[in-house]
Amino acid sequence: MHPRAIAPVEWTSLESSPCRRRYRPYRGRAIPYAVNRLVNAEVIVSYNGNHRDLLDLAPLAGLPAGRLIEIRGGHIDMREVCWSKDIWGSDLVSTYLMHFKRLPPTYEGSNRRDVLMTYHLWKRWKDGRLKVVDGRPPGVPPP
Repeated sequence: MHPRAIAPVEWTSLESSPCRRRYRPYRGRAIPYAVNRLVNAEVIVSYNGNHRDLLDLAPLAGLPAGRLIEIRGGHIDMREVCWSKDIWGSDLVSTYLMHFKRLPPTYEGSNRRDVLMTYHLWKRWKDGRLKVVDGRPPGVPPP
């Protein structure tokens, strides 16, 4: 099953207003262009991208189903940042609501909301303000 729309987002700064960032969904014939942008991006930030997004994109890049798409830049999977590679943890909405009081408003349905929530979690992580990192509150050592 191929996604109907994907949305690489260009974040040129860590400004607080989501209105200043560029959100652009790619549909239909534009999806290969979006896949090319993702493959060549300097950094991709996702939530559960290693177990979902990069697998879903592989067939769109001409790879067999079930294979991770290979990207040239870095990849930050915020699910793994929050919950570690060893703990499945929680879904994006639940993890987001651990850090914020309400879900962000959207105009593009759940895709845009997911992009905004992932960005906000990433920004909290970069600012050192995540409430859960590697499955534990920051500063709590592993057992």
